[in-house]
Amino acid sequence: MKGVLLALGLCSLLLAGCKTDDTAKVKAAAQASFNTLCAARVSLHSIFLTYASTGKVKQKVVVAEAQGYAAIDTVCKNPPTDITSAVAIAAAAYTAMIVAKSRAEDDPAVVQAAATITTQ
Repeated sequence: MKGVLLALGLCSLLLAGCKTDDTAKVKAAAQASFNTLCAARVSLHSIFLTYASTGKVKQKVVVAEAQGYAAIDTVCKNPPTDITSAVAIAAAAYTAMIVAKSRAEDDPAVVQAAATITTQ
């Protein structure tokens, strides 16, 4: 997923300096990246909710992930007309969700408890 985020950043830079004939291609690539992020948000949120349900994830991490999910969910459901803005918002929110998931996974007790939940 880090590759997608890098691609999104490059798309944003390219959009700013494109010739008219290249703009459509770049916008299409940005739209594809946006669609990928929007599609992936639900799975990532679901995984995090499994960790959070253990009660072992720090509250500030739970809040950060919830804020990231709310932001990406809003932009995916009501995208701005400017694809560059949509990609930037979605990428930032998705990154916040990834960071929260990583923090949860850093705690072996969380991972072990989540594994118990998923096997029931």
